[in-house]
Amino acid sequence: QLRINTGCIVKSTVLAADQYKLQSTARSRNCRARSRNCSSDRKEEGLPQPIVGYHTDDEGHWVAHLACGHFQHVRHNPPMTERPWVLTEEGRKSFLGFELLCKKCASGAPKDEQ
Repeated sequence: QLRINTGCIVKSTVLAADQYKLQSTARSRNCRARSRNCSSDRKEEGLPQPIVGYHTDDEGHWVAHLACGHFQHVRHNPPMTERPWVLTEEGRKSFLGFELLCKKCASGAPKDEQ
């Protein structure tokens, strides 16, 4: 079983990529409804940007390339961060187009360079 910690609620379930994406959206809505202080509801947490590619950093951690030109680590580091999809090529491909919140966009940071 896969344990997913959203920061607001915790669910244990087995998820395919599409189910993960749908449940992630539902959790975000549920989180906003439950608490006005939830981090997923604050604009300063970032602007949604789709994943367009990946690379690994010097330590072998996966980094997502976002459409805005910024990079964001997408680590699978249980129990803090559950992203088992980053561990396989198939999993990473299935998340191309999935939107992550880009804090760098919200702060006006320049594009990242690889």
